[in-house]
Amino acid sequence: MSDNIINFKMPEDKKPEKPSHPPLINLPPVTKYLIMGMIAIHVFVSLILSPDTRAEVFYTLGFIPSFWTGNEFLDVPPLSILSPLTYMLLHGSWMHIAMNGAMLMAFGSGVEKWMGAKKYIQFFILCGLISLIPELLINATSQSPIIGASGAESGLFAAILIILQ
Repeated sequence: MSDNIINFKMPEDKKPEKPSHPPLINLPPVTKYLIMGMIAIHVFVSLILSPDTRAEVFYTLGFIPSFWTGNEFLDVPPLSILSPLTYMLLHGSWMHIAMNGAMLMAFGSGVEKWMGAKKYIQFFILCGLISLIPELLINATSQSPIIGASGAESGLFAAILIILQ
């Protein structure tokens, strides 16, 4: 009998089970990729680009209301046509990216699980676009670039409030 215990071998088809606890950071894929993308862009813009080039990136890819209202026609770079989308990916400081990342983790993961990946990204972009309307109405002549995902994240917060009802 002791011979059987000593020579016991685990069957080849049975592998040890994985731990039952979830991973440390359990984010849905789109939320995870949005956060990683925003961090990667911020690292590139803040650490690799020169201050002059950084300012040019903000001027070109940040949303500038006067470019869109025609109140002050400026020499608009061709890539500025993308600024209603690209402004959400730019951030002004490490604290800005940290706060937007934390809010995206808090609200984005729940909304993505609720809506699914495709509808979630569409909703995120739509909220970011809608958040520009008050800025256009209030500061139509502003030449300061708007950057950050806070407007889109406000829409995610509103969706969470709807989910909780």
